[in-house]
Amino acid sequence: MKVCIEVRLELTDKIQFVKGIGPTRSKKFAEHNIFTVEDLLRLFPRKHLDLSSVYSICEIKENDVVTVAGTISRIQSRKTRKIGERVDAFVHDGTGGIQLTWFKSSWMKSKLLQAGTGFFSGKVTRFQGRNQMVNPLCELQGDGGTTAGGILPVYPPYTDISQTQLRKIIRQTLDLCSSNLIDPLQSHLKDLGIIPYQKAIEQIHFPESEVEYEESFNRFVLEEFILFQLAILTLKKERKIETDSSSLKINSKIDQHIRKRFPFQLTNAQNKVISEIVLDITANKKMNRLLQGDVGSGKTAVAIYFLLSLVANKKQGAIVAPTEVLATQHYLSFKETLKGSKVTISFLIGSQTKKERKVQLDLIESGQAQIIVGTHAIFSDDVNYHDLGGVVIDEQHRFGVLQREKLIKKGNNPHVLVMTATPIPRTLTLTIYGDLDTSIIDELPPGRHPIKTIIVKETQRKRAYATIKQEIEKGHQAFVVCPLIEENEDFDYSSATELYKDLKENVFPEFNIGLLHGKVAINEKKEVMDDFKSGKINILVATQVIEVGVDCPNASVILIDGADRFGLAQLHQLRGRVGRGEHLSKCLLMTKKGGGPSLARLKVLEDTNDGFKISEADLEFRGTGEYFGTRQSGISTFKLGNPLRDIKEMIRARKFASYLLNKNYDKEENNLLKIMVEREYRNRMQLGEIS
Repeated sequence: MKVCIEVRLELTDKIQFVKGIGPTRSKKFAEHNIFTVEDLLRLFPRKHLDLSSVYSICEIKENDVVTVAGTISRIQSRKTRKIGERVDAFVHDGTGGIQLTWFKSSWMKSKLLQAGTGFFSGKVTRFQGRNQMVNPLCELQGDGGTTAGGILPVYPPYTDISQTQLRKIIRQTLDLCSSNLIDPLQSHLKDLGIIPYQKAIEQIHFPESEVEYEESFNRFVLEEFILFQLAILTLKKERKIETDSSSLKINSKIDQHIRKRFPFQLTNAQNKVISEIVLDITANKKMNRLLQGDVGSGKTAVAIYFLLSLVANKKQGAIVAPTEVLATQHYLSFKETLKGSKVTISFLIGSQTKKERKVQLDLIESGQAQIIVGTHAIFSDDVNYHDLGGVVIDEQHRFGVLQREKLIKKGNNPHVLVMTATPIPRTLTLTIYGDLDTSIIDELPPGRHPIKTIIVKETQRKRAYATIKQEIEKGHQAFVVCPLIEENEDFDYSSATELYKDLKENVFPEFNIGLLHGKVAINEKKEVMDDFKSGKINILVATQVIEVGVDCPNASVILIDGADRFGLAQLHQLRGRVGRGEHLSKCLLMTKKGGGPSLARLKVLEDTNDGFKISEADLEFRGTGEYFGTRQSGISTFKLGNPLRDIKEMIRARKFASYLLNKNYDKEENNLLKIMVEREYRNRMQLGEIS
């Protein structure tokens, strides 16, 4: 056990040996992946409390973000049913007073009573005619470390250690470790235009000005991005030297034979993507390709070409879809395209009977089934492939990484084509899928018309119904989409079952109306889809289950009820259910919102049909974390960087990482950089191979 902790700390020391932490508290830190002294130093503040500029209370106004100082009085606490205990206090500084309120912070009352005075920082709002701050940051008298003119770090509340204690611990740790801090980018500081690591780590925690904080913040953002780009470019480089994937043969005879299966001419964009796929699978390496294409751009035809290329080389090919609706649509589409051929297609979904499933499993294991279509059921433990040569993962963001890994492990390093109809913002393609080769279908099949999108207020419902009636009387069909399956008193939105009943009995009694949602049995689902596609059903009322997988070229209008309840990308997918034929189509976005962010989002759809522009807007509205989801991307693992906000830094990092890998990455001066990449990303890179 170390006893000279005040004399020296090593970066690799466990934090339980840091004065003020100990074994018990170190367990709490471990829950947040903080194990060593170096991890502790990289526990960056989530914000700073700036006491260098204190405002008089009489100066401040609504929406100001300020720091005030004063005497605390009138402290009270009361319990509320919804949000637990609430603590209120009044602070005055001789020029005026302000109400302070803390929610879910019962401990604040005793702290305020003991302190008497303090600094308080936050956004000023108005409540019952007077200024207030809700959950302000505070530095109270007696906390220690409060200095007029100071900028104090505020850390995530990971343990019972107070902010003051944690500041002292990190200050002490920095002082004891300063001589051990080695800069992984030391040889590249001038080229990158960044400050040294030792200076940056000091300033990120204890800046003396906003300028100091910004230059240290920028240094660590760029460093994070460089590590990330080195990881994904290294992975991409490693893939290029893999030689254990099957090298397929695609000659002009095979190419022509496959193309004859399509009853239409492929677009230039489709042909370009097919050429890229053929180059991949005929080389002695594993294909890992991302195919992006807007709704209705013809990705399925490209997938069929790829799968038939596998069949031509006596390999099996599988395509997995996230829903039974989409899997069924693929199965029917493949059967139609391959009608009269000798290709056997197997269909595997979770709702099949044991007897039906057994038949399919035998076909797959024996090799009689050459193309396998299904949901996640196709990578269940009891599915054994004869010789799986390639996999198509459709709407890949709907699958977990480990689910995709299970499917890919069913074959011997199979080629992988990942498809998405949810366009990924161009500014983020190099971050999320930087390790994949990317193809884009940026051209719609001939004869398609742009969809006219109209925002419709709830008060204009009759007008929307009149539009639907006009389209049906022209011989076309319609979708009506609701955010809920059944009525829910917590949400004031139409449900599919209630609206179906109302349309059938009161609004359109003369038309045939169908109902489709997630709780409908698979056989009934198939019957409804077939009846809608054949024209027996005039209006299909559904939930977002039709977002992908329902293809009806005769549908020319879609009404999305409660449109403000859906995300932009989801609305774009739903809109793509129409406009798939030669008819001019309309999308009606019905909302009860009269303004605000919800209406602004819908306005984006009204203004453009470009999926990439929509995805950029969606990202701006929702932010990277929510847009991709923690489990889907490396983005949420960045401590400071935001690829949308810091896209220029990400591009700089990409260029630098590419230069380093091509020139002098193996030099001794980059050893620490290599170690950091390995430590930070090796496990994630292994999963990244299939994500």
